[in-house]
Amino acid sequence: MSVNKKYKKKILLIAYTLTVLASLSMIFVTFKYNLLDISLNGNIENSKNLVSLYAKNQTLKKSEHSNKIAIKNGCGKKYLGLIYKRNLLDIGYDVTEATN
Repeated sequence: MSVNKKYKKKILLIAYTLTVLASLSMIFVTFKYNLLDISLNGNIENSKNLVSLYAKNQTLKKSEHSNKIAIKNGCGKKYLGLIYKRNLLDIGYDVTEATN
């Protein structure tokens, strides 16, 4: 009978070890590939996208026509018009052109 108890203890030890390893692997994969959308600095990565989608939907609900904006960069700083074009598009405005 003592052989059976030793055998059962070894099997339980192996089962516990595999369970712990599987749990740690799942936790590692979850954080490595950011499956929970949790960042270490407290920000949610996709919150900007969600806010911009909400703003775009609210803008479209208010009016059936969209205002068109053209950005003309004249300050001499390169690509500033494109940066503001991207920000305005994310908010929900319809930007037709952005030039320097």
